[in-house]
Amino acid sequence: MIGVTAADSSGKLYRWANRGEQVMFASNGVTVPVAHPDAGMVADSGTSLASPVVAAALACQRNELSEDKAIGALINAAKDLGRPGRDTEFGHGFLDF
Repeated sequence: MIGVTAADSSGKLYRWANRGEQVMFASNGVTVPVAHPDAGMVADSGTSLASPVVAAALACQRNELSEDKAIGALINAAKDLGRPGRDTEFGHGFLDF
C-alpha cells in the first residue's frame, strides 16, 4: 500500500490533504480537470485525484522492475518538498508525471 497526498502544481499542500507517517508521495490533486457527468469538464480537488497519478507511475515502473526497485525509482523521481527527506506532509516528495 502506498499513501498519497494532494498538493497543487506549485507544491502547496491541499487544505484537506492526508498527512501522517503513511504518506509516501504527493501529487497534483488541486484544480484537476475531470469529466462532468452532465458532459464537459470541471475542476475538482482532493487526494483521490492525486492517487491515480502515483498508481499509474508505479504501474509504469513495475512493467520492468521489481516492486522494491519500482518504488525506489519513484522515490528518486520525487521532488523533495517540506523538510529534507521523507516527512509526514509530502512523504518522499512530489511526483509529476
